[in-house]
Amino acid sequence: RPFKGPVIKLLIAAVLCAVFSACRGATFILMGSHLSVTIRQSLFDNVSSQEIGFFDVTKTGELTSRLTQDCQKVTDQVTMNVNVFLRTAVQIIATLIFMFTLNVNLTVVAFVSVPVVIFISRKYGAVMKVLSEKSQTSLADANAVAEECLGSMQTVRMFAAERLEGKRFEAKLDVYNSLQVSTSKFYLLYLSTTLLLPQLVTALVLFYGGKVVLDGGMQANDLLSFMFYLQLLNDYFSTVGDFYSNMVQAMGAAKRVFELRHREAKLPLEPSVALLPPDSCGELRLESVKFEYPAREGVRVLNGLSLTVPKGAVVALVGPSGNGKSTVIGLLKRLYAPSEGRVLLDGANIWDFSHAEYHRCVSIVGQEPVLFSRTVKDNILYGLTNPGGSVESLEHVQEVCKVANAHQFITDMPEGYDTEVGERGVQLSGGQKQRIAIARALVRRPKVLLLDEATSALDAESEQQVQLAIDAMIKGGNMTVVVIAHRLSTVRNSTKICFIQGGLVVEEGSHDDLVAADGAYFKLISSQLTKQ
Repeated sequence: RPFKGPVIKLLIAAVLCAVFSACRGATFILMGSHLSVTIRQSLFDNVSSQEIGFFDVTKTGELTSRLTQDCQKVTDQVTMNVNVFLRTAVQIIATLIFMFTLNVNLTVVAFVSVPVVIFISRKYGAVMKVLSEKSQTSLADANAVAEECLGSMQTVRMFAAERLEGKRFEAKLDVYNSLQVSTSKFYLLYLSTTLLLPQLVTALVLFYGGKVVLDGGMQANDLLSFMFYLQLLNDYFSTVGDFYSNMVQAMGAAKRVFELRHREAKLPLEPSVALLPPDSCGELRLESVKFEYPAREGVRVLNGLSLTVPKGAVVALVGPSGNGKSTVIGLLKRLYAPSEGRVLLDGANIWDFSHAEYHRCVSIVGQEPVLFSRTVKDNILYGLTNPGGSVESLEHVQEVCKVANAHQFITDMPEGYDTEVGERGVQLSGGQKQRIAIARALVRRPKVLLLDEATSALDAESEQQVQLAIDAMIKGGNMTVVVIAHRLSTVRNSTKICFIQGGLVVEEGSHDDLVAADGAYFKLISSQLTKQ
């Protein structure tokens, strides 16, 4: 009976401890999940709004590493280590209260090693932060190699380069492993020192406490209790040391995440005051445009190029490879801004237009269309299904697919427009992907259409099908067309032909005028286009 009350109190304390510990753990799980989602979403939104030049000089593997491994390392510390730290902090405070109650002088002696531990920890933290950053960077480099290889597996297989790629991946992992070896050495030195010092202090406290007991300054049982609390305190501080070590390593990952999160785009997607594109097909002008790619600074591609595309006209850009034709298309697509000069649509700088509205007004069919792992219909409507965007009817989608010469092969598929095309459109042939890309361009009802060698990568049969679709688009009118083509028929039927060489328009006019001039254009079609 004398033990009934204490036992009941102990049981109540155990139940409360279990409930509150569970609540604490569950709360930190929820906090960690919310933090993980918030950081990843915020980071992704900021990365996706960066200028295209940023992606030209930044490896995709590095970006995915920051979105995955670095973010996970940061949130793990919140979910696990902060949870443990708060619990340990409460335990340290409670233990110190009991220790000070027993003997103030002994408690002060117990803290003689704290300044030394703090000094060592600061030095250790500085070194570990640098090693952590380098480790995360080395992992990102390894991810970049793996992503490049796995994303081009057919090419790797065709050249029997699996072992080569494996060696490249192994070399990057060796760098990571060597950094981890250095990390383990510093951790070994740090932990052995921080564990040894408290034990030396324990011996000092026991010696001093024994002397105090012999002098009658405290009871022996109080000294025993004090030593018990000191041992608990050492364990708690050991836990704090582990927490500090983990947090220092996480700081390296956090720095990489937040420096990318707070990076300001050099070309903001939206202007301060957004204009709406014209209702009718617009006039395009490039005025004294100079340009060099961010990834190739100092190599000028356009050297003061000027070009006018009248409303409703079809203008063909021709010339030798590497002289600026695709660069002009890139500037018109608003992927890059000129170093000097202006790019105008109906007299207004294209960077003054709303981002979404401009890219609905100006559409593109490139040489190698990119499809996403979703249905045919979703790929055609890509970008139009954004939150707040208008939704086109299936009838309109089918109508543009007929113009693009794609409706028949789509309906022949088992699930029609709901057929999954696979990653990067792997389930479709090159010609089928190109015709879906044409439908994706047309479904927006564009006022300006850009065609960047849309048939050059296709076989003869697919090229014929795609060319028929392109010709149907151009004949439909109601849009301004800029085309880079290697087919003589497409070039011949253009309103105007611009011959680009050395980053300048050196000749322009109709097909007949340029042939009569017997200049650079005539030599080009004589040697290349007439072979088609």
